[in-house]
Amino acid sequence: EEAPAVNSDGSWEGLFPFVYWALVTMSTVGYGDFAPVSTLSRAFAMAAILLTIGWVPRQFGALAAALAEDRLRFGHLPRAGDPPHVLLCGPLTQVQLRYFLQTFLELGGAEEERTKVVVLSPRPASYYRGHVLVDRLNMHQSRLCVLQGDVTSARAEDLVEAVSGAKAAFIWSDASEYASRNRADLDTVTRVIAVRKFMQDMGALAGGDGSGAAEHLADGRPMEAVFVQSHFTTNRLLLTGMGVANQFYVSALKMRALAMSVTCCQGCATLISNLLYAPRVSGNNDASGGDGGWR
Repeated sequence: EEAPAVNSDGSWEGLFPFVYWALVTMSTVGYGDFAPVSTLSRAFAMAAILLTIGWVPRQFGALAAALAEDRLRFGHLPRAGDPPHVLLCGPLTQVQLRYFLQTFLELGGAEEERTKVVVLSPRPASYYRGHVLVDRLNMHQSRLCVLQGDVTSARAEDLVEAVSGAKAAFIWSDASEYASRNRADLDTVTRVIAVRKFMQDMGALAGGDGSGAAEHLADGRPMEAVFVQSHFTTNRLLLTGMGVANQFYVSALKMRALAMSVTCCQGCATLISNLLYAPRVSGNNDASGGDGGWR
């Protein structure tokens, strides 16, 4: 007897045979060549089916999450009691992150030897090739954490850990991620609002220890630890009203360089472009004594 028996009128002999039949059928297990007959064996089979349905998919999900960990995250977020860190928000490019870290390491000096850099970007963590980056910059792996996400959509616990304890936050946009730079600037403003809200809730970004940031915000004074890069000056008044004192606009910088190039300092724009994109050379006599390009 493979399937539970039914009476001559088509009714079930009891509730248990019906539940067994329904579970075996709906789980697509079927009866096969060998099927339990007694009530105890069928109860054991039902328990095994339920365990398999509930437990095995979770293990496969955990395995998939572990395989995707390198894509979603590189390094570890700061823990409670760690020194204050620096937070970068926005769709940074590989070049932007590399130059930021290079400048941070060269100019930070001994005071920033233990400072961790946390990157919260919509791009996959694997995009930044963290292992290659830390090796290239001769940087300890524990000083860099890249997390895929955004301050407007990241998981709450990750965002709290990323913002809490930060002593400075850099927020910028990348036009390559958007159809227009205006949309990129709007998303940048949204990130500033999100970071400011968490600063108000947690009192972060205050002189490194988290004390007094909420007072800065409550009094309307500039958030001196927040640096915002945008394309156009359209949102200048909005950012200023939120207390952001450090604002950098790419379009304004370009226009100033062009104006200087055609008026008081001819060739200024060309000189700046050559300096920014000059190849790295070795054997220079810079203050650091290394083989990196001049500053």
